Amino acid sequence: MNIKYIFLFVIISSCREVEEPTSIGYDYFPLAIDNEWIYKVDSIHFDDFTQQVDTYSYWRKEVITSIADITSETDRYYVDVLFRTDSTNWQYVQTMLVYKNDIRAVRSVNNQPIVHLLFPVKARVFWDGNQLNNLPEDRFRYIDTHKSKATLLDSFANTVFVQQAFDTSIIEDDIRWELFAENVGLAERQIVSIEKQQGKRKGFDLRWTLNSFTK
Repeated sequence: MNIKYIFLFVIISSCREVEEPTSIGYDYFPLAIDNEWIYKVDSIHFDDFTQQVDTYSYWRKEVITSIADITSETDRYYVDVLFRTDSTNWQYVQTMLVYKNDIRAVRSVNNQPIVHLLFPVKARVFWDGNQLNNLPEDRFRYIDTHKSKATLLDSFANTVFVQQAFDTSIIEDDIRWELFAENVGLAERQIVSIEKQQGKRKGFDLRWTLNSFTK
């Protein structure tokens, strides 16, 4: 067989062995008008210096209300945020701007856009969550460890775990993570911020847990 034909056959065979990715992660951040998420939010604020512990629980609703009148390469959406307790009605709090494109998924609060997901979703990929604002670098990454912290991990067929911070020292703890579910979006998150001094601690532990998602 002619050498050039052998070479061509090898190239074609190699190409056939390469599988195209079935998804790059867009479905972890679904966006459509009337999508609605309701979260149970639980927080504990404590201060060993004053021996004070306060616990708070409330419900948080996020509803995509409309497409923003903003010129961009992809649609951007307004999301109304509302709070209530078990004994109160929903109260409007603020409106967020959210969007996704071929590169990233963004939630913008108080004109501070945060990059929550980077596409394609791939283990051990790092990015700066503050790359679109003027805040200091905040390194996010996709990981497979620490998933036991997410109570909803096994509630969905496919999830992705984003570690936003896992910094612990003798003076402070900064732990932040989010769990996204395919075709659902943000399912769970935790923020732990603790200051340590003289063997005592002061700070809070905040957790969101998805209660319902409708579209």
